[in-house]
Amino acid sequence: MTTVEDQGFNFSEELDKSFGKLRVGDQITGVITGIAQSEVQVDIGPQYAGYIAVSELIEQLDAIKVGDELEVAVVKIHDADGLVELSRKRIVNQSGFNEIKEAVAAGTILTGLVTAALDAGVFVVYKGVKVFIHNSQTDPPYTNTRALIGTEVPFKSSFVDERRRSAKGSIRIAKLEKKTAATQVLWQTIEVGQQYEGIVKSLVSFGAFVDIGGVDGLVHISDIAWKKVQQIESFFNVGDKILVRVKSLDPEHGRISLIYKKDEDNPWVKAESQFKEGDTVEVPILLIKNFGVFVGIVPGIDGFIHISELSTEFIQAPAKIFNVGDIVKAKILEMNKEKQRIKLSVKAAQEGSPAESAENSTDSTDPQDQKDENTPENEPAC
Repeated sequence: MTTVEDQGFNFSEELDKSFGKLRVGDQITGVITGIAQSEVQVDIGPQYAGYIAVSELIEQLDAIKVGDELEVAVVKIHDADGLVELSRKRIVNQSGFNEIKEAVAAGTILTGLVTAALDAGVFVVYKGVKVFIHNSQTDPPYTNTRALIGTEVPFKSSFVDERRRSAKGSIRIAKLEKKTAATQVLWQTIEVGQQYEGIVKSLVSFGAFVDIGGVDGLVHISDIAWKKVQQIESFFNVGDKILVRVKSLDPEHGRISLIYKKDEDNPWVKAESQFKEGDTVEVPILLIKNFGVFVGIVPGIDGFIHISELSTEFIQAPAKIFNVGDIVKAKILEMNKEKQRIKLSVKAAQEGSPAESAENSTDSTDPQDQKDENTPENEPAC
């Protein structure tokens, strides 16, 4: 009697061929055939019944439907009943682990999500793979790690554990390398006058440090606004995005000076369009000193009247004659934009007024038409 073995037929091998032998860890493609609250049924061939527990999905149930194709990993095979446990998470995990190994070999930087904080450090998850970051490798080192939970951070991995499918890395080194690279690029392209959108990193008594792309520049308090700034906090908060321009560069020391105030808001532009030297203006007194008074020209620009220019008569103490808020008529003697200085004179305005000239004239003719008979033809009358 001839048996199948005699005929060269191996039943076990043929059965494996017909079933399509599966092994734990295999990555295969299946089609969704049913969706329940706790699991998703997947067709992976005629000899197996595949399913994915909801906990092994990476998609929300309402984001998938019957007929969708899914790439899955084989987790466990129940030979007795032909059931196969599948996972979507393991697909992502394997892909992520492979990318981490490639990043270690190439020395590249990846970005992951901080999901947990321990006494010794934090876990950063990259495509399903947990990467441990020791406290000494956070930025800054030994910072409040719980505050990092839920944030995305760059990291550089230096070690992978094939068996445990885990890795170790450093946030501090990743940030340092990114900043170094950004600094090199910025210094190759930056020019005075360029505009950047920066992020306010810190506030100090003399200004604000602003990150303009991996490099911090300083906006001095005098470059925040055209008017005097009393409190920097009234203009900026840490984390604010602001537009700044490059004021000056010091490549040797790696310093960048920035300016926040805008040219179009420059009060000197407005002042020069409204006034010129020789004009007589009515201005309010803002501040009284022993040596003179400061008056308001336009918002952001003050003028100064020296005590000797406050009157045609001798004044010993300006505060005894004037009060803050008084309006005085004064002549502009000097407008110096470069030195940001305006000098005025009440005395000059009084001496040049029609009333003053009329008192000194010998007839009732318009004083502007009068000339001193002793004044040479080519010289102005005094």
